Amino acid sequence: MLKTILIILMQVVVMTAGDLLLSKGMKQVGDIAVLSPTLFFMKMSLTVRNVWILTGVACLAISLLLWLAALSRAPLSLAVPMTAAAYILNAFAAKYVLLETVSALRWTATGIIALGVLMLMKS
Repeated sequence: MLKTILIILMQVVVMTAGDLLLSKGMKQVGDIAVLSPTLFFMKMSLTVRNVWILTGVACLAISLLLWLAALSRAPLSLAVPMTAAAYILNAFAAKYVLLETVSALRWTATGIIALGVLMLMKS
């Protein structure tokens, strides 16, 4: 069981890294919700050539492989809720890496999620 938990935790860390990299890349690309087809395709061109986005996609691909390994070993009712640890890591990464403002309400919600993940690990 310890090996399964370690696989899930590795998946969570790699998925969080992917989310962080995608966010950083999309901040550079800018808003892609535009009405002009020309501007949309220009933004898509910037998106698929951005190194942060490409690295983020690679991390998410690795995360998928780890997720498949986890699902081959663990019950779904354990594996899926444990991935909620990604919400915790994402909150810290947003605050301390991307320098985003994280409100007290978001920290409270993150703490509740952390408590739930700890309860799962004890089960």
